[in-house]
Amino acid sequence: MKTISILLGLMLLCAPSETLAADMHLDLNIPQVSVEGLQGNGQVVALWVEDARKETILGKNLQGENVALKGDVAAAVMASFSSTLRTAGFRVEPFRADAPVSILIRIQSLTYDSEKNFMTSTANLSCKLMATLSRSGVMKKERTLGTSGEFTLPWRPNKDRVAELVSEILHDNVQAVLQDADTAAFLTTTP
Repeated sequence: MKTISILLGLMLLCAPSETLAADMHLDLNIPQVSVEGLQGNGQVVALWVEDARKETILGKNLQGENVALKGDVAAAVMASFSSTLRTAGFRVEPFRADAPVSILIRIQSLTYDSEKNFMTSTANLSCKLMATLSRSGVMKKERTLGTSGEFTLPWRPNKDRVAELVSEILHDNVQAVLQDADTAAFLTTTP
C-alpha cells in the first residue's frame, strides 16, 4: 500500500498542471551600450521611451510559465538610451514635442519563445523598436529596427539567465537605433 501511495504521489508531481505553473518574472539589467563615432558636443536631445506592446507577457517557457518583466521596460530602455547619449556628449532632456531635436522611442515588440531539444533547450528572443526623429515638432524620419537571437540553454534555465538574455536583446536594439546611419546623421546635424 505504501508503494502505491508513493507512486501516486510521484505521478501527481510529474503530471503537467496549469495550476502548478507560476510566472517567471525577470529583472532587467541592460548592459552599457557603446556607440563609436557618435559625438554630441553638448547638443540637447529631448528623449522619451514608451511601451507600445499590446501584450506584456514575453512568451512561455518550457514549463508553461508566462515569462514577464518585473519592472517597467520603458524606464529601463529610457535609462539605457539616456546613459549612452550622455556618454557620447549629448545633453538629454525630457521629451517635448517642440524641442529643437527630439527622439520618441516606441517598444513595438519583445518576445521570448523556447523549444525543447534532447538535452538542452533553445530560446528565441526578438525585439523591435521604432524611433521617431523630430526637429522643432516636425517629424524628419521614422526608423523601425529590430534584432533577434537564438540561444542554447539548459533544459530548465534559471530566471537570471533568461533575464540576462532579454537584457542583451534590449541592449542590441538600443545600439542598433543609435548606430543606424540615419539616426546618427540626424543627431549630429546641427538644427
